[in-house]
Amino acid sequence: MRAKRVVLKGEVQGIGFRAWLARRARALGLLGYVENVGKDVVIVASGNVEPLIDAARRYEYASVREVEVEDLEVRSLPPFTVKFSEYELS
Repeated sequence: MRAKRVVLKGEVQGIGFRAWLARRARALGLLGYVENVGKDVVIVASGNVEPLIDAARRYEYASVREVEVEDLEVRSLPPFTVKFSEYELS
């Protein structure tokens, strides 16, 4: 499963946009997190991230008109795997 890191820049903080994105990501079945970093909102998610990116681009955040995404950067991340060791607990 591919993961992506999305950085949203603009008037995107202090208006509930991050929380809306997190709820939307959960509804889409994505795994990852959404956080405020500096003046930006960063999404790191695994799964079909495109619908969330499209929603952010179209400002599908009807309850708050102040959201203004000026720039959106998308970067693919390498696949994540969990490797188990041969170590056994006694």
